[in-house]
Amino acid sequence: MGLERLNECAIFSGLTEEELEEVREIAIVRSYGPDQIIFQEGEAAKGIYVLLSGRVHIFKSNPEGKEYLLRMVEPLDVFAEAAVFSGTSFPASAKAVIAAEVAFLPKGELRDLVAENPDTALKMMGALSRLLRTVTAAVEDLSLRDVGARLSKYLWEEREKAESDSFDLKIKKQDLATKLGTATETLSRTLRRLQDEGIISVEGRRVKVLDPDLLKVKMGP
Repeated sequence: MGLERLNECAIFSGLTEEELEEVREIAIVRSYGPDQIIFQEGEAAKGIYVLLSGRVHIFKSNPEGKEYLLRMVEPLDVFAEAAVFSGTSFPASAKAVIAAEVAFLPKGELRDLVAENPDTALKMMGALSRLLRTVTAAVEDLSLRDVGARLSKYLWEEREKAESDSFDLKIKKQDLATKLGTATETLSRTLRRLQDEGIISVEGRRVKVLDPDLLKVKMGP
């Protein structure tokens, strides 16, 4: 993909072509193999990343080594942005799930760029604040909701995106379990319980919400 599509990345979408070219000039393209760590929680945050191809997981680990998925990064998503502008270390870890290519933007050069271009800074800050809210919400879900509530919330959001009671799960069950901070077996049991209660039906990857009102109750406040 290279750097030519950086204008499609959310935080750069409002920039002019001249401003985008300045971003491209400081970008360093890096490649990672499947399961390769990009950065680890606690490491000094030296820059931000834009995923050019592949898929990346942002996750936290408990003392036993169990991973809790905070975010799945898709091509043209930016990640590690909050640590660069608001902290000195990464609050979570990142790894390539499949072979991935990223654009790395060093913190110093990026800060110089936005300091010299106030309009660029304002455009990027708006997009970054939206991304930060997304990650914050994911952390709150892991802390405050049980597995049933997290699954119900996920299904509710997928239903809204599809604008239909029927939709396909876009990720594998194992990845969904990781995203929800649980084991695959627990996820399967929770799905079965929702089916037994007549809230959803599942055939392969196809999910149909049979009782939206009860699903909304299950996801909690």
